[in-house]
Amino acid sequence: MIVGGAIAIVAGWLGPWLLEARKEKAEHKKRRADKFEEMVAAIYEFDHWLDTERGRALGGITGESTVSPFAKIQAISAVYFPTFDPLIRELDHKTSPYRVWIETANFERVSGRLTKMPDRYMEVLTPYTDARDKLMDELKKFAHTHFK
Repeated sequence: MIVGGAIAIVAGWLGPWLLEARKEKAEHKKRRADKFEEMVAAIYEFDHWLDTERGRALGGITGESTVSPFAKIQAISAVYFPTFDPLIRELDHKTSPYRVWIETANFERVSGRLTKMPDRYMEVLTPYTDARDKLMDELKKFAHTHFK
C-alpha cells in the first residue's frame, strides 16, 4: 500500500512534467520548422527584390526602391540555423557585384547614357545565381533530413 501510494505520488508529479517537456519539444520543433520556411521564403523574396531592382534600373519598372530582405535571411540564420552562415555570407559576397551593376545601370539610365543593356550582365549575375542555388540545395538537404 505504501509502495502503491508512492508510485501514485511520483506518477502524479512526474507525468505532467514529462508531458510538459514533450509539449515544449514539439513547440520548439514546430517553431524551428516555421522559421526555416520563413528563411527559404526570404531567399525567394530577395531574389525577386533583385529582379525588381534590376528592372527599375533598366527603366522597365517605376516606383520607389524598397529595402532588401537580405537582413531577414541573416537574422533567421543567425538565431536558428547558424550552420548556414558560410553559405549566406557567400551569397552576400557574390551578390555585391550584381548590386553594383544594377546601381551603375540605374545611374546611366538616370543620366541619359543608357542606350543598351550594360556590359557584364551575365558576368555578375552567374556568381549570384550559383551561390543562391548552392544555398538552396543545402537547405533542401537539411529539410529532408530534419523536417520529415
